[in-house]
Amino acid sequence: MAEEKEKQCLLCGAIYQSKKYAHRQKYCSVECRMKQRRIREEAGRKEVAERYCLECGTAFRVENESNRRKFCNKTCGKNYHNAQRNRAHPIDKQCVACGIMFHCENNSGGRKYCSDECRERHYRNQAKKPRSPTPTRECVVCGAIIQAIPSRIFGISTRGALWNGTPF
Repeated sequence: MAEEKEKQCLLCGAIYQSKKYAHRQKYCSVECRMKQRRIREEAGRKEVAERYCLECGTAFRVENESNRRKFCNKTCGKNYHNAQRNRAHPIDKQCVACGIMFHCENNSGGRKYCSDECRERHYRNQAKKPRSPTPTRECVVCGAIIQAIPSRIFGISTRGALWNGTPF
């Protein structure tokens, strides 16, 4: 027969008989145990506050005041920050192609040209410029001057999947 022990309920203080195999039992009944569980959960809950989304104005709830959420969801946060970036400090820059000053609406740091036409014209002019001369060498056998093509030495290509690093 199982040995019984007298214990006191932690919630209501009632004395109850505990079985030997129930050595971890702390409450006299399931009702007391569940009541204590609800009390613990209530104490663990944080205060709920209502805030309004900065982007769409929708009300949303945060669990405590220290929560720094400002948006109801990630989409609203992204939309808000993209709009802020586009409203950032406008600056004036000088066009690389024609030299006139133009106004940048946002902080597009890479923008160099005042218009697409200017950019295209500048690239066309760059393509027409003569490139640096190809290095020339004297042929060892006949003495003729030839152009050296450094990327095509011995017909070896390092881009091929079958190339293992040894010449053919």
